[in-house]
This record gives sequence, C-alpha cells and structure tokens, in this order.
Amino acid sequence: MIRNCVSLDQKDWVTRLPGIEYANNMARSDSTGYSPFFLNTGRTPRSMLWDSPTDKTIVSLLRG
Repeated sequence: MIRNCVSLDQKDWVTRLPGIEYANNMARSDSTGYSPFFLNTGRTPRSMLWDSPTDKTIVSLLRG
C-alpha cells in the first residue's frame, strides 16, 4: 500500500503514513466484517477530513 502512495523519489513516505494507517485501520475485514479500529475500540473514528490541515498539507494537495 505504501508503494502506491509515495512519489517516485520515495522521499515523502513519512508524510503519507498517517493516511495509510488510517485507511488500513478502517478497511473492513472479509473474515470479521469489521475494521481493525472498530474491533479494538468498539467505535468508528471520525473522518480525517475533520483534522485541521497545515500549510504544507494544503500545498501538497494543490500540487497533486
């Protein structure tokens, strides 16, 4: 999953980890029918969209 999210020079992988971790923890398992986060805490976390973006994040999103 990490390989698909980082740039070709692989220098931005650290900044991509929170989003990758979130996606992994929210992915529903076929065997249990629940996400790892839900099984651990018994609830669904709020969306990452509610987190306040930093200037660096905004520039990164605008550049694509």
